[in-house]
This record gives sequence, structure tokens and C-alpha cells, in this order.
Amino acid sequence: MQETATSPDQTEVSDEIRSNTSEQFEFKKLPSVLWDAVKIWNEHNPWRLGAVVAYYALLSLPGLLIVVINAVGAIWGERIVQGEITDQISKAW
Repeated sequence: MQETATSPDQTEVSDEIRSNTSEQFEFKKLPSVLWDAVKIWNEHNPWRLGAVVAYYALLSLPGLLIVVINAVGAIWGERIVQGEITDQISKAW
């Protein structure tokens, strides 16, 4: 299993979060909690990871479409399913 490196800032924030878990939530701390969450989230390069997920989702659609056509086509008939999918795609454009 690959270990991930943590930055000193992230470790400090994580330690602070762990030390405050027994305290009751206070609304005056909400902005700092949200800001810490945004900083930690942004350290993981979410924009690149989001692009990767979108890319793989786009590449998986043709395979998924074939599986859906075959699975539903076994029940209703492939021509009916293909016609319905073609109609839905043409209406979208």
C-alpha cells in the first residue's frame, strides 16, 4: 500500500481537529473549520482528479451503452432498445 506524504500544515490542522473532537461544536468556529477543510481539500489537487474522473467516465460510456442494450434488449428486444436510445440521443441534440 502506498503511503501519502502529508505537509506540515496538514498535520497541524489534523492534530488540531483531533484534539478538538471532544469539544462541543460552536458556530463561531465554523468559518475556521470550513477554511481548514477547503485548504486540506485543495492540497489534494481536486481539479486534476475531477478531470481524470470525467475523462474515464466519458471513455466508459460506449461500453456501458453496449451492456445496457444487451441486458435490456434480452427482455424487450434489442431493436426496440436501440431505437429508443437513438430517439433519446437525437432529441438531445
